[in-house]
Amino acid sequence: MKKISLSIITVLLVTFAYSQQAARLIVRADDMGVTHATNLACIDAFTKGIARSVEVMVPTPWYIEAVQFLQQHSNYDAGIHLVLNSEWSNLKWRPVTLAKSLTDSNGYFFPTPWKGSPEVPSLQDQKPDFEEAEKELRAQIQLAKKNIPQLSHISTHMGFDDSHPELKKIVQRLSAEFQLPITQKPAVENFLNSEKMRSDRPADREKAFIEGLAKLEKGKTYLLVTHPCFNTPEMQTVFTPTYKNVSSDRAADLFILTSKKVRSALRKNGIEIISVKDFFGSFEK
Repeated sequence: MKKISLSIITVLLVTFAYSQQAARLIVRADDMGVTHATNLACIDAFTKGIARSVEVMVPTPWYIEAVQFLQQHSNYDAGIHLVLNSEWSNLKWRPVTLAKSLTDSNGYFFPTPWKGSPEVPSLQDQKPDFEEAEKELRAQIQLAKKNIPQLSHISTHMGFDDSHPELKKIVQRLSAEFQLPITQKPAVENFLNSEKMRSDRPADREKAFIEGLAKLEKGKTYLLVTHPCFNTPEMQTVFTPTYKNVSSDRAADLFILTSKKVRSALRKNGIEIISVKDFFGSFEK
């Protein structure tokens, strides 16, 4: 049975089979390709830390370097982070196809895939051509498959597939076509978040993460989505009007991913760290 065609019943049966086993945690590093500082951090989160899957954004400026790094670390599980927007104020990227309905007057993706405001132009407000959207997303997948041999799954940047029913159908169709599954409920729970987990103070985030680990239930699989980076001058130019501490916030993610205290807490609580590929592989056993 193909992994993307699993029924909800099969998912629940496998989930039940794990009900007496340790809690499992998928640790994902997102947005590889956006900056050099992000690429370096995503690799450190794997080689020196607990990230086991990384999400790569094909249209981004540092995609080629991301590919080179991943080819050097072929055991790092990789997913394609499909993209239909370019959110930062001073850092932009374009589609890999000619997709005029998906772009602004300068040819860049709109800042958000969700309905926005006059200050934040939205893809949804521009009435996109969904045929163009499907062509663009297919091209992103084809390029990633060409460049990244270990590509195993799909994820969506800023959850754009939930912003419109047609986009949801397109992503599901492409998932089936390319045999690249998507993690989703009920099989995967979001990591139990807290206000302190959103602090850009590394020690506070570390403490909150360790507290959250103690609350994970046996037999369940949780997903922790992170955005590691190094706090460099390059990253300090990345911001939006409502999110200005990007560099320090994401550097705090890297801190917890490479923390010795976190590793100790994982052992203490008997939590198994797995990749997205590991997760879907469990359905095939």
